[in-house]
Amino acid sequence: MTAIFLLTILGSERILQDVIGYQAFLPTLLATLIIAIVFHPLREQIQLFFNRSFFRERHSREEAVRDFIQTLSSTLDKNKLVNSVVGVLTDKMHIEKVSIMLLNEAQKKYVTTISSGLSNDYHQFTRDSPIIGRLKKEPKELSRLEAERDVGLKADMEEIEAVLCLPLISRERLLGLIGLGEKKSGTAYNWEDMDLLTTLRYEASIALENSLLYEDRLRSYSNTIKTLLAVIEARDAETHNHSKRVASYAGEIAGELGLSEEEAEAIEIGGFLHDIGKIGVADDVLKKPGGLSEEERNLIRQHAAIGDNILASMELSPTTLEAIRHHHGKPDKGGYPDGLGLDSIPLSARILAVADAYDAMTSDRPYRKAMSREKAIIELKRDSGRHFDPQVVEAMISVLNQGRYSFLK
Repeated sequence: MTAIFLLTILGSERILQDVIGYQAFLPTLLATLIIAIVFHPLREQIQLFFNRSFFRERHSREEAVRDFIQTLSSTLDKNKLVNSVVGVLTDKMHIEKVSIMLLNEAQKKYVTTISSGLSNDYHQFTRDSPIIGRLKKEPKELSRLEAERDVGLKADMEEIEAVLCLPLISRERLLGLIGLGEKKSGTAYNWEDMDLLTTLRYEASIALENSLLYEDRLRSYSNTIKTLLAVIEARDAETHNHSKRVASYAGEIAGELGLSEEEAEAIEIGGFLHDIGKIGVADDVLKKPGGLSEEERNLIRQHAAIGDNILASMELSPTTLEAIRHHHGKPDKGGYPDGLGLDSIPLSARILAVADAYDAMTSDRPYRKAMSREKAIIELKRDSGRHFDPQVVEAMISVLNQGRYSFLK
């Protein structure tokens, strides 16, 4: 670069001599040469600094998007999803004001789910609002410049303090919108910003659709469970109460073992339904006050498989179904219905086994009185490793010692 600069100067010798004179030409040439030699490396260092800063910022933002996409793929929790979106926009893109509004089906309005930096944290738009109409009709970004041409759009954008609005679209349905204020730097959104925002909007829309489908499925689960619990309660009120306690114990154990909310919830549902198969066992066997014959014991042992068969056609989690079928499995392979060993019994079933056994021991039965908490813990420890998973037993004891069971009894 320096050589080209000098050749240009030398090639312009005659012109320069005419302009500044022959005597001044050589000093000027010498000064130019010194400046070129001294300041060229400095210019390169300055350029390198700006390039590195630019690419570091760009890499940081790209890395944040990768983390964001990974977070979205690992959760179906709508609150975690929108928090992750706001985190990227405020922390990595340095946007001052961010709001996410989602459709509330019950209210038939788009309402603020989360916001950051706004003077008012809550806003709502009806389906007839100008901004909603525009995003439905043209599912692309809406800028303040465009909104300036429409009084209604301008008012809506000003209400959520946004200079840019992004629709959250899935299957041609407007799920919600993201309102963005100015960047902290005060600079306008450039093409790189828009490219990044398009990626975020697209990924967030897919994740949000999956989250909403999951919520619908949970509602379906809930209705199914309520129906089945009503059947259990109509047959045997005590079995119904036992199932509620077992579900609560199982959920606490799952939390103590560090399982995810989704896993814990699936295991809790298994707790509610683990004895559903007893509707296939005759009352004179199920409620017999004395000891059971071997034939009657075999009838009782069928309830886990019966429950699995009853629920198999329903859209329940595999974790729930495994817990129900195998909750009478034992590490020494002496359990039923499949005689699985410790390594083959699903963790959900091992958790349910301990919760079920503890509540059975500490509850009155037609043939005996309830054990004390202390005696039941001794029994769990005694059968740890033989009938129960030792790790699950320790988690249950920890739950009991922390008093996280008092509301159950």
